[in-house]
Amino acid sequence: MAVSTLIRESGHPIVGGWLGTSSPLVIEACRAAGLDFVTLDTQHGALSLEDCAALLARQAQEDFSVIVRVDSNEPAKIGKALDLGASGVIVPLVETAEQARSAAQACRFPPLGVRSYGPVRSDIVGMSPAELNDRARLFVMIETEVGMRNAAEIAATPGVDGIFIGPADLSISLGLAPQRAFDTAQLETHFRGLRLLADRHGLMLGSLGLDVESATRWIEYGCDFVAIVTDERRLIGDAMERLSGDLGVRSNVEG
Repeated sequence: MAVSTLIRESGHPIVGGWLGTSSPLVIEACRAAGLDFVTLDTQHGALSLEDCAALLARQAQEDFSVIVRVDSNEPAKIGKALDLGASGVIVPLVETAEQARSAAQACRFPPLGVRSYGPVRSDIVGMSPAELNDRARLFVMIETEVGMRNAAEIAATPGVDGIFIGPADLSISLGLAPQRAFDTAQLETHFRGLRLLADRHGLMLGSLGLDVESATRWIEYGCDFVAIVTDERRLIGDAMERLSGDLGVRSNVEG
């Protein structure tokens, strides 16, 4: 089930996991915990598209959304992630309507786009180009000052399904501390401005949270969906933080 369908059916914001490692057990843990979807990060995590192929294959016939953040706005990588069975893609560093249009065309077959036909995962093999077009979801990342300046044109681009905000990089681009993006209100006006654009064009708005607190902040600012870092490093860091509190010792493990 696509994230967009989940949002419409639930009528409220949804929460997923954000994974940078190739362990299928973490995906199962996300599902068991009641999360609505997971995102596989091939830009900054250790995951490659080959890793994603194995993880996505396990989700065939399962009613669970898996999104892939590709590492760049390249049509071949975007198409391959969708061929492997991703419910949608997050494309980083989109700063202009032209870049958004390129990403949208990479998600869809002619005459709507330039995607090459080659579905791989068993449950989508045999789907028609029209069915695969309907299945794909494109979230463009606005994470720079230039992207914010061009946000109205990006949001109006046909084929864009949602905007995904990159809090750390947006903060850096604005001359702000990236770490403080998650525990202060320094990006509130930017989130709320993008919420207005999303409403105007019928788009979804999402972002990445480092923890429950930051995820809650983004929802308060208007996000429809939030992915929380949930890979092994985060899980270990959270466990150590609890142990540190219980035992009165200082943890050197960053979450």
